[in-house]
Amino acid sequence: MSEKENRRPRLIGSEEVSIDEKGRVLLSKKKRDRLGENFAIVLSPLGCLIVYPEVRFDEIYDQIAPGQGFDPAQEALSRMFLGEADDEQNVDTQGRYLIPAKLRDKAGLADRVSVRGMGDRIEIWAKSAWDEYFAEPEIYRTARVQQFGKIFEKAIYGPLGSDVFAHRPEGSE
Repeated sequence: MSEKENRRPRLIGSEEVSIDEKGRVLLSKKKRDRLGENFAIVLSPLGCLIVYPEVRFDEIYDQIAPGQGFDPAQEALSRMFLGEADDEQNVDTQGRYLIPAKLRDKAGLADRVSVRGMGDRIEIWAKSAWDEYFAEPEIYRTARVQQFGKIFEKAIYGPLGSDVFAHRPEGSE
């Protein structure tokens, strides 16, 4: 296999597309070809959806899937990342991708979306969320990460501040 054939696909460029009444988006031929036959989609902490080629998703899965030991942070990350993922995704013969309803809803996708190539993945943003992010990326990111952090903390420590685990990191109370 040549170096070029062994290289990860480059998912670059952006476009705005419509979502049809069934929740499908038309991906450009270049993006479809570079994603490959099967791919996975996950919910990002920023609120957009991330589409990974199958090979890249497998690499990420191997890094974060629950292991032998019990690490609460690792378990929470796995729960949130993998629990909101869908694999074995593909496009139909017309090049449309049906975004799973649960992920469409969580990402607030309706009417128009921004599809952004990010090198090894594609991000799919609600058009309004992308515009908000693009106008003030640091403010948007900080607000989303703080919101995600609260969700992450609840996943580790349980609802209503209950101690699910005996030890909390300093300053997490």
